[in-house]
Amino acid sequence: MRPERWRRIDALFQAAVDRPPEGRAAFLDEACAGDADLRREVELLLSADRQGGDFIDAIAMGAAASLIAAADRGVPPGTVISRYRVVSRIAAGGMGDVYRAEDTVLGRTVALKLLPAWLTADARLRARFVREARLASALDHPNVCTIFDVGRSDDHLFIAMRYVEGATIKELVAQGPLGPVRLLSIAAQSADAIAAAHRRGIIHRDVKSSNIVVAETGQAVVLDFGLAKLMDAGASASALTRSGTVLGTPAYMSPEQARGATADHRSDVFSLGVVIYEMATGRLPFERGSEAATLTALVRDPHVPAAEVNPALPAGLSEIIDRALAKDPAARYQSMEAMLDDLRRVGE
Repeated sequence: MRPERWRRIDALFQAAVDRPPEGRAAFLDEACAGDADLRREVELLLSADRQGGDFIDAIAMGAAASLIAAADRGVPPGTVISRYRVVSRIAAGGMGDVYRAEDTVLGRTVALKLLPAWLTADARLRARFVREARLASALDHPNVCTIFDVGRSDDHLFIAMRYVEGATIKELVAQGPLGPVRLLSIAAQSADAIAAAHRRGIIHRDVKSSNIVVAETGQAVVLDFGLAKLMDAGASASALTRSGTVLGTPAYMSPEQARGATADHRSDVFSLGVVIYEMATGRLPFERGSEAATLTALVRDPHVPAAEVNPALPAGLSEIIDRALAKDPAARYQSMEAMLDDLRRVGE
């Protein structure tokens, strides 16, 4: 990255941070003047800043420039990490990039998740990544992505997972609301997977339509327990998620997550309710024009019932969604199993 490019990114980041969250989108619209790459680079820094109050201060701005350059490049195809040969990048996210890779020992295709090299020096994030692998590897369920391996190679921490050939719910919904039979099948499989995690004391905390892949066989597979947290795990685990830090994806998170409060298993109930609403209507119930407006809507605004958006829904499904999307956790389903039972009844 050229020094003048980095100076411009740095200046825009500093200017955006000084503005209230609700005004940042309009500022970037004007300041970036249609330069999508520039805007993405600034938003990457803003996202990193939101992960923790001292996150940006904890790394030199020169390292942040390397962050952006690394995000642009990714890991080149053909790179070998431990026993895995990278084929192509599948997805990029705040807690790491995911690559399609070949296991050179067993000859199978895997999904390889990497924590970016520039974050390996951050003990808090490194511990969160390792915890993700340990939690996810403990889950044995046909609708949960299987963990094959976890380790470290050179500057990379990695998790090797089952590679699922298919489309995410986000991709499916881009073509319109799903039919009732397919919707109820995916919803029930997803609820069953998350219920299994809850029984092991694991909360997903980032249930969203891009984290659920539907294979060509119709099997739904829940991915990425990267923000998972052991229920009542004690200070050592809870210290990894600092009080007041908002974790999750705004349009799917629960009101308590939006407030930065403690989230329990009922937060996953809410988030799955958002995903089912999205499958049923083709849109998100609380998404607004900016992240700040979306968070406000999550906390304050009622949703339009799914049956009003799509009157063709099966009887009873809209009521299930309404209960899952209750602002007060006490008014929601108190377990994922209870929600699953109702979904199965609607599907009978």
